[in-house]
Amino acid sequence: MKIFIATLAMALLFITESAAAYAMDYRAEMAGLVSDIASYARLKHPGFIILANGGASIYKAVDGNTEKTAASMLDVVDGVMAESVNYGWDMKDGAATPADERAYFLKLLKAPKDAGKAVFVLDYVKNEREAVKAYDAAAAEGFTGWSSYDRGLSEIPQMEPEHKNDRACHHLHDAKNYMVLLNPEKYLTQEEYISALASTDYDVLIIDLYYDGSSLPPNAVKRLKQKKGGASRLVLAYMSVGEAEDYRPYWDQSWQRHRPSWIADKNKDWQGSSKVRYWYPEWRKILYGSTDAYLDQIIASGFDGAFLDVVDAYEYFIEQERK
Repeated sequence: MKIFIATLAMALLFITESAAAYAMDYRAEMAGLVSDIASYARLKHPGFIILANGGASIYKAVDGNTEKTAASMLDVVDGVMAESVNYGWDMKDGAATPADERAYFLKLLKAPKDAGKAVFVLDYVKNEREAVKAYDAAAAEGFTGWSSYDRGLSEIPQMEPEHKNDRACHHLHDAKNYMVLLNPEKYLTQEEYISALASTDYDVLIIDLYYDGSSLPPNAVKRLKQKKGGASRLVLAYMSVGEAEDYRPYWDQSWQRHRPSWIADKNKDWQGSSKVRYWYPEWRKILYGSTDAYLDQIIASGFDGAFLDVVDAYEYFIEQERK
């Protein structure tokens, strides 16, 4: 009888834990993380900008998302980005996004747009024809577009920005154009890298916090806040909130052998990245709350805001639950 009771108790515990895990609202957990990041940053840096990438479905009560979660996200972000709305579908540069998928993108992005948020789209193209079509499509929807010929986001385009703007850019809504450069390895020195970026006329620069393993100093970031033509612009720093990257300063090499419980599967499409259980306190401590934390370094370097990537990490965990 004791064995039966113990077995029954263990079974009930398993069922309860399984139900709790299945019942976790992964979207709400992500919204909570983004909200906490925004609140923390704005206490230290009033007006700190949050531009969130991925997870367009989190801004609308669809596919199991709640009105509360959607409202929470819309309340804290200043802008939203979506990739491959027009080109670059299925990780293939130049591949036109299927009409039904594009229509769904536009349906979802209508929510942040109607809420007064700036909407940015990033398309991956292979030729000028595709680039022009992507720019025109973005403009027609009231979005700020950028057509990249480089999925690695490691090159500054040789041409002038599309929709070049000579005016100052103080807010995301002021932006007529933008550029993303996350991999500076082609630049032999930090000075060469900063000089190349400073010699552009983009309204918004989205770049990495680090160069050669060290965070950019405030004087370097300050130089970037002025366009080549003289007007001011915004400079945002990349920070992934949904994946850990083994080339970041926070990465402990021992994790390769013994992965902490908050690190999930590797991202098969992006070398060096692994999904994280972003609701774990261990991950939050890496992101913010101390001098060495990612966000705190971004603020210390003088960036205008953060570009939060992999907001759609919740999709991975939802899919895992369905298997």
